[in-house]
Amino acid sequence: MISLTNSEKRALIIVISVIFLSILIQWILPHEVRSDLYDYTYQDSLFTAASRDTVQNKTYQEKSSEEKKQKDNKKAEIKKKTSALKPFNINTATYDQLIQLPGIGKVTANEILNYQKEFGPFRTLEELKKVKRIGPKTLEKIRPFIYLSNDSTKTKH
Repeated sequence: MISLTNSEKRALIIVISVIFLSILIQWILPHEVRSDLYDYTYQDSLFTAASRDTVQNKTYQEKSSEEKKQKDNKKAEIKKKTSALKPFNINTATYDQLIQLPGIGKVTANEILNYQKEFGPFRTLEELKKVKRIGPKTLEKIRPFIYLSNDSTKTKH
């Protein structure tokens, strides 16, 4: 047989006693599951409602294809609008002419007119970049539709 020291015997008896007591307690006092702790009916109803909404709504692909069509329509509308636009002198342009330019809205048109009032007529088209809200990209978009002229001579840039 295995020889154990007194302290090893005591430790073994304690471990066996703890295991035995645990089994006895589990057998005498059955484990109760409290169902009220795990009541998920509210969350289930939210999930069901959200699932119904998702099934009834359009899929992501359908939505994205519709958004793409709308963007394409806007681009076509802008092209149509700008293709009918004839080049004009930026220094004599009216507010209505300016807002027809691609990338130029009401605010930017006002900024252009205010800049002209403050600093006088534009000497170069590059000077337009000094106007708030007009950067290199916007200038390149509007360049085909604007020009500068000295008195009565028309010079396109």
